[in-house]
Amino acid sequence: MLEAALCDIHPDYQRNKVVRGIRTEYIREVIPGVFASHNALCMKGTYYHGFCITLHRELPTPYLHSPFTAGGRFDRNRSVNMAIQRDLGRHVILSDSHQFRKGCERIIPRCTFEAEALLLPHYLSVFERSKNALVTLAECVVRDTPISEDREAIRRFGSSIDDWDCDMDHFASLFEKWRREPSEFLSAVLASKPELFQRLRDKGAIDPATLAK
Repeated sequence: MLEAALCDIHPDYQRNKVVRGIRTEYIREVIPGVFASHNALCMKGTYYHGFCITLHRELPTPYLHSPFTAGGRFDRNRSVNMAIQRDLGRHVILSDSHQFRKGCERIIPRCTFEAEALLLPHYLSVFERSKNALVTLAECVVRDTPISEDREAIRRFGSSIDDWDCDMDHFASLFEKWRREPSEFLSAVLASKPELFQRLRDKGAIDPATLAK
């Protein structure tokens, strides 16, 4: 039903084959290098519908967030309805915990439409104001900048998971805070998710030139 609803919204949505198991994701490129993501996390038969924009198809494991995403991705605590309330400050009566029940053929398309209509423009604006910081990080990813796995080396920039499990907006604010030490800070960011950034580098999944346009 989610796939059918997305086809009605835009024919370019395709299933992300990198994602498997209890996670499902459909993405489309909305501007060069930036993908809209409708994603679902299935827990005990309930599909928690999230929405985000992301600069990569890869999962940001072992944590939920990546500096290259904005919005909810496989996060039951940041589903579409919660994102509309938190990020837009709007109260919408919307069911985003999908189950096969009476009315689901109307519930799922409405949730999908509201995410596309309300959250997509907002998250694209987050990307635009974070772009300079994101391009700088993307350049570090594609270069041979060493990716350390030594978490002790990054503690002075923030050692709690909240400091490092950040999205675009949070990353941009941290980048501004540490802009006088950009090399050290960006090395710390790479060390915070070494598996993710190494995969992005190996697969050529991030193109700074495309993002900078």
